[in-house]
Amino acid sequence: MTYSRTDTQERKTLIRQTLLFFAAGLGVIVTFMYVLIPIYSKILSITNKPSAIPKATPTSIILPPNLISPYTATNSATISIKGTALPNMTILLGQNGQIGPQTTATASGDFEFDNLTLNSGDNLFIAYAQDQSGARSDGSAPLHVNFTTDAPKLDVTSPTDGTTITQHKQQVISVTGTTDSGNKITINNQFVFVSTSGAFTGQVQLQPGANSIAIKATNDAGNQTEKDVTVNYSP
Repeated sequence: MTYSRTDTQERKTLIRQTLLFFAAGLGVIVTFMYVLIPIYSKILSITNKPSAIPKATPTSIILPPNLISPYTATNSATISIKGTALPNMTILLGQNGQIGPQTTATASGDFEFDNLTLNSGDNLFIAYAQDQSGARSDGSAPLHVNFTTDAPKLDVTSPTDGTTITQHKQQVISVTGTTDSGNKITINNQFVFVSTSGAFTGQVQLQPGANSIAIKATNDAGNQTEKDVTVNYSP
């Protein structure tokens, strides 16, 4: 088959256009593979990524107050109790299971309850701290205060009142007796040891003539029982 020059020129133009179209299509494919596919994959990974579960904000913890009392027993019907807490907290005081008075801690955290009326016997105090939102702390360590006006037991077994001693070797005598366990005993204002059973013994040096011996028992509440014994010393 014989082609004219015109036909040959048209064929070359057609082939050139076909090659250009093929090259352009190939470029689009390459661009899609190296550019669009990674972007699309990244979009898919972000879309399919599970959302993070928000963590619950922990509730702030309010530290309980600390109650301070100089004694655990008293013979006074009213007392004061001090304590420490977080600054500016409202302090609620419970007595024997009932919430009673309240006060506010200072900027340094100190607080005090005055003129608290005690019940006879054991009184249990527990304090709570409360913030402005009404959130309340756990209770403080319990504070027990025993209110009693009962006089302590005191029995003096030796010497008996009115005893007369004539022997020179007995210028120093023993004073013995019993009281309640935990009480304090003084003999002529000198403390003597008290055993766990309440027994006590002290020594007194006699002077010629009448010797007055004062024995005093004091319990934790401050109540006292006193007995005086007179011993005559005539060597």
